[in-house]
Amino acid sequence: MTHASVTWAVDEKGRWRLADADPLALLSLLPQMDRVMTALRRTDGILHERLGHVSAVEAAGDGALSLRDADGAEFVHLPAGMLASVVLDQTIEMRDKLLPRLEFRDAAGTYVFSVTGLEGAAAFCAPWPEMRREALPVTPRDTGGEIAEVDPADPSAVLMRRVYDEARRMRVTVSLGAAAEAARQTWEGAMEREPLLMGGCVNVIAKPFHLHLDPGVVDRWAGEGDHFRALDAAGRPLGLEVTLL
Repeated sequence: MTHASVTWAVDEKGRWRLADADPLALLSLLPQMDRVMTALRRTDGILHERLGHVSAVEAAGDGALSLRDADGAEFVHLPAGMLASVVLDQTIEMRDKLLPRLEFRDAAGTYVFSVTGLEGAAAFCAPWPEMRREALPVTPRDTGGEIAEVDPADPSAVLMRRVYDEARRMRVTVSLGAAAEAARQTWEGAMEREPLLMGGCVNVIAKPFHLHLDPGVVDRWAGEGDHFRALDAAGRPLGLEVTLL
């Protein structure tokens, strides 16, 4: 990437591959991108989102990246070599505001991590260097049909309801990959309101944190004491852990 500012219209709608983008160099600019939402995405119905300012991006000697929140605490860890390419998605609007999203993909092209600009395209794109864009097809978003109700007896709903009723602080971590080299995103805090069973998901909504769980994705929770690991129907770990504090 060169060090001139972007030359294309930042508010143009569409999807593009940022052909010569360096994923790590782009992430290093996060402290200059105003308020963002980061998401470590799983394909099995688990979405862990952090909202706010990134105060620092630190690179370890092995090339791993740490993202730090406004309080200086690490909340995202990305292992070296995980991110290979970047897609810019500018098709999402909310309340007439364009919310640009950078989708970071691995070597296989799988979308694993994203950063969304919550203050609009101008603020989000301002610190970027010049990058070539290659247009990608825009797939119409599935508005869905009838959304099924969530059973309050769903294991995710039960645990989140317990946390809320007991007014417990919790640490919620989602991870991708083998334990020794996993990407992970973490949030720690108290639930600001009761879990919402709506939109076909179990939703935990706090000002700096959103957790969305598809019903049935967690078959049961395993663990001891106040530490819980989400398992699927075959007993396999789903990469979601909850610790009551």
